[in-house]
Amino acid sequence: MLREFLSLPEGTLSGVIQPVGDIALADCLVVQELGSKAELRSNQGIIDYVVMNDDLVPLPMFVSGSLEAAIQNRARGKGRHVEIIDTFKGPSAAGASENLGTYGEWLQFFTHPLVQDGTYQRPAMATSGYNAGNSKRQAEMIISDLDMDMRLIIPEGSPRTSFDRHSNQIWTKSRGLWVVSSPLRIALLRRKGH
Repeated sequence: MLREFLSLPEGTLSGVIQPVGDIALADCLVVQELGSKAELRSNQGIIDYVVMNDDLVPLPMFVSGSLEAAIQNRARGKGRHVEIIDTFKGPSAAGASENLGTYGEWLQFFTHPLVQDGTYQRPAMATSGYNAGNSKRQAEMIISDLDMDMRLIIPEGSPRTSFDRHSNQIWTKSRGLWVVSSPLRIALLRRKGH
């Protein structure tokens, strides 16, 4: 298969990733964007997936900074409550540097005081199915590097979000650009230890 030949994480080309673990065991949710702004179609799919999912919406959340207000507004508009524990901040979460934002956000999560003190130990993740495999790969790398006893939970039905030509990131403007750029992007991330 092409994905294996190119050594790409699951879901990178198809937007489909298999669930991992039992969502009922999750004690928090990490929500990551795909694209540079909350109003992009790619991110709207992620926001809807989180807010309308009865298994995800009650979980305390750590979210990409650009998605915080949009998640709260969508939840309020749907009569649902969300608890956002923290938002990812700084250049690592800016989403503008070759997807290093994903790695930087996971690093912020795993080094967060509430994770370090054991309050949150069973994170579920929500992001586009196209980015879920790479996000999982990066999270597992950090778990290993920090020698943490933790397993990531990937809920069923990670959304196959639309791409959006209005994104500031060229690789999230269209599915074609995503597919063509993926081998190089992933190779560069691996070379940088991400």
